[in-house]
Amino acid sequence: MKTVTNQFEDFFDAVVFLTWSNWKTEPRSNRYHYATRFANRLPTYFFQPNLSVSSVVEEDSGTRGLTIVNCSASFDDEQSNAIKGYLRKAGVRRPLLWVYNFQFEPFLNSSTDWFSVFHATEDFTVRDLTFFTEEQRRQMSRVVPTCDLLVAVSESVRQNYVDRLELKIPTITLPNGCDYDFWVESRAFEFTPGEDGPRVALYQGGVNQRLDFNLLERLVASMQDWVFSFCGLADDRPHMADEMSGWTRLLQKPNVHYHGAVSPEQIAALSKHAVVGLIPFKDVDTIRVSLPLKAYEYTACGLPVVSVPIRALETDPDNFSIAHNAAEFEDAIRTLAPSREDPKKVSQRLDAAYKMGYDLRFRELETEVSRLMGTKLRKNKCLNILMLHDDAFAHIKTIQEHLRAFRTHSRHNYFFLPSSDNPAWKFFEDYRSGGPKSWPQAWDFSVYDAIVWHYGMTAALPDFFSSVVGEKLSQFGGPKILFVQDEYESTHVIWDWIRKTGIHLVMTCVPPQGISYAYPPQHAKGVEFIQTLTGFVPEDEGLDRFIVPMSRRAIRIGYRGRILPFHYGSLGYEKFEIGSKMKALADTRNVAIDIEVDDSKRIYGDSWYRFVGSVRATLGTESGSNIFDFDGTLRPHALAARESGRDFQSYFQEHLKHREGHIHMNQISPKIFESIRLKTALVCFEGEYSGVIKPNEHYIPLAKDFSNADEVFEKLEDIGYLEELTERAYHDIILSDRYSYRQFVSGFDAIVEQRVKNDAKYEIFSAPIALRKRGEESLNVISRSTPLEYILTDGVLRRPFERRDLEAAMAKRHDADDASKNV
Repeated sequence: MKTVTNQFEDFFDAVVFLTWSNWKTEPRSNRYHYATRFANRLPTYFFQPNLSVSSVVEEDSGTRGLTIVNCSASFDDEQSNAIKGYLRKAGVRRPLLWVYNFQFEPFLNSSTDWFSVFHATEDFTVRDLTFFTEEQRRQMSRVVPTCDLLVAVSESVRQNYVDRLELKIPTITLPNGCDYDFWVESRAFEFTPGEDGPRVALYQGGVNQRLDFNLLERLVASMQDWVFSFCGLADDRPHMADEMSGWTRLLQKPNVHYHGAVSPEQIAALSKHAVVGLIPFKDVDTIRVSLPLKAYEYTACGLPVVSVPIRALETDPDNFSIAHNAAEFEDAIRTLAPSREDPKKVSQRLDAAYKMGYDLRFRELETEVSRLMGTKLRKNKCLNILMLHDDAFAHIKTIQEHLRAFRTHSRHNYFFLPSSDNPAWKFFEDYRSGGPKSWPQAWDFSVYDAIVWHYGMTAALPDFFSSVVGEKLSQFGGPKILFVQDEYESTHVIWDWIRKTGIHLVMTCVPPQGISYAYPPQHAKGVEFIQTLTGFVPEDEGLDRFIVPMSRRAIRIGYRGRILPFHYGSLGYEKFEIGSKMKALADTRNVAIDIEVDDSKRIYGDSWYRFVGSVRATLGTESGSNIFDFDGTLRPHALAARESGRDFQSYFQEHLKHREGHIHMNQISPKIFESIRLKTALVCFEGEYSGVIKPNEHYIPLAKDFSNADEVFEKLEDIGYLEELTERAYHDIILSDRYSYRQFVSGFDAIVEQRVKNDAKYEIFSAPIALRKRGEESLNVISRSTPLEYILTDGVLRRPFERRDLEAAMAKRHDADDASKNV
């Protein structure tokens, strides 16, 4: 399987922008390009100070995954607490802080455990910036050095920050670029003279005091055979009237056309008719060390560019002509005009724009942040972590893979302790007549740096967890983390275990917006919740042997489902409904299928993989339940109704309908990953699937009323379409490595490391105390001193070799010892 470097998702659960600006009045700014790319990967919150609000107020951004948050402009402890409260409520625990506005200092000072990036889009170190007070300068000099990384838009800006602030933090230069795909897809590079004729010089961007209006007035007067086209928001604030008087005079010129604040699409349309792009700023230090966003947007539109002196552009003379005054601007404009229609020159500009594309910049950023985070977290840390699990269920494939992943992929040492109240405990308690009284001396949880309670040992049963282990867990002072699934079953029991054992962090399947419903604050006070998936991509490389070429798969749909207990609600019933109805529809159309919805027809182990890998498609639904049986009373009632022959729909309408809709638990099932891994097409009810798979990209959507069933069956006959669909899903989901166990464990390592502030307390040595010869079934004990040595292991006990086998091996050795003593 292809491996990739760590990604943002391994370290962070959200990105928080702290800005000066307004999202909607500065379209496609530098902030826009980074924020939208972050939003494709992680929930992104764009905090912007607003004089009209006193706390925090959300606003729709129009961009999926990105939320605008207007906050007060007080920049004090009250603002800081409001921001932290908002993030807690949103379920944000490990954000990446993306800082533009250093005035958020109180918030940043209270968030030093989080990774912060200062994005130097302007050289705030220059002392001639009159809009900064001395206190703001001091504030900037305090904030920037405390960040974990400085990202500068030009090498000059980076060097100025390093020199003037004597920075010791890591720095990287990521030049302002362009959204290459957007501009190229607009075909703006294809020159088409417009109504203004073939001689148009274009300026796009904010019309404000940065423009050299004196230069522009002279240029416009000298080139009356040209049209000067301006598009962008003009600063019309009353107190800026004197600064903008030159603009007022320009607007009166007949060859100046002002289009106002227009959309990026309109800018692209205007660029198609333009011949040259202009950067006519004032020639000052802050401009010389900057890199205007528009520079490579012009080249992406095929335009030659004339600019005032800017160091970053001076290094690219093939695409940017530097001019110092109006005469030089005019000479450059007239000289460059013919190249607008030169295919080689246009291609050269597009190539330059591609190399400066934000997608490339973003990948560079990800590599650098991941490197720094990995170094930060790994430094002097190889922790000892105790994993509490249930060996009686560890033979189940998904549980087994989940447990093994920690041992295989973690950079820490894991030790595994079966902890359910298994009958084998009695033997250990009575062994050598020491009983549980001797355990506190023999068994010391304090040697571990963190304890993890695995979901395979359910927290939804009151007497399932060993009381001995529970007592020890409660006494442990370090981080205690619970993995939990099926949280809709007897949720009150989970609440009790969290409270009794003092769990600090729950790795949950509940989405952030549903946490307060599933875990009311009064039952989980001070507990942190982080969302995780129910499973990940199967790791067994041997699965490839079960993949049959699509052209040789005769069965159109293969599926095994069942009718779940009624209290799982609509989501649970869909597993039965999709199978039974598609089977009936396929039978009437003589479509070759192998669909069963009876428990007795289920398939396990390698036979399951062989089955899935041999059919063209399988059916899929979202997993989970949107009905929470908080007190455990719904389950027996629902089971009794099903056993009595009651049909689901009537029971749902009478007992369940009013319970749904309070929470949205729709999850992706591990079987979805299995199907994609085996290059089998998915026919799925339309849904969200934890944001992992998308309709028509990764699966064939099936309407829940089955109205498009014929269209689905038709697609299953198109081998080329199925191969393209499954290869795309395989590439996006499997080869991307985003949903691998390796990535999951790497991310979890970061979660643990952030909560264990110190290095490992001990170096723990362990030796194997039982072994099994390959090909044989019996276990042999090779060392012993106390019963605990036999179950506290650095490997995962699971069927068919679990505690009872160790019990038998120990008894055998015990009898042998006694016999030798009697001789």
